[in-house]
Amino acid sequence: NNPGRLNGLMLEGEAPEWCPYAVGQKLYLKEVHYRYGKWVKNGRTNLARRQAGTQKQAWRFVARKSGVLSDVFFDAGDVFTVRSNSYRKNGWYKRPPLFMPKKFARKWFVTTAVGCERVQDISEADAVAQGINADGCCRCPDDVAGGVRFCVHCNLALHDIVDEFRILWNSIHGPGAWERNEYCWCISFKRIDKP
Repeated sequence: NNPGRLNGLMLEGEAPEWCPYAVGQKLYLKEVHYRYGKWVKNGRTNLARRQAGTQKQAWRFVARKSGVLSDVFFDAGDVFTVRSNSYRKNGWYKRPPLFMPKKFARKWFVTTAVGCERVQDISEADAVAQGINADGCCRCPDDVAGGVRFCVHCNLALHDIVDEFRILWNSIHGPGAWERNEYCWCISFKRIDKP
């Protein structure tokens, strides 16, 4: 039992799929950031590469104190010199969001609602909330041809925002994903101050 959680669609012979978030749960945004530190040797690459004879040196990043006001920056303009990952000595390195420690999070959210619906049930307002641009195709610049918005990349007339969301959904989940009309989690949240 997980109070406050909603279970997903259960078909015969399947285990329930629990939503990973509950109402009231605090979330934070991981961002691209710059950390001071260096790369150190960390063994060899995986077994499959060893068996194929292509094994290489593995590396891991070790954060260090920078001696300046902050141990993390989010804007490269704030950093003196950003080093390439091949530099290997102490310096400022661009780090992907996956590796951002929670203590450096600047943007916090709290979940306000958790639900489940079919992907084709999305409204225009929800598509815009998902990041669809009401003025263009979700993947590329658009042109106007005969009064109809037309995506030159996708070769499709775009009649509404949900059309653009469909194109985005298929580009992420593969051809036919929109037509399968599977259930998906609908999670609402609002911005809060850092707890």
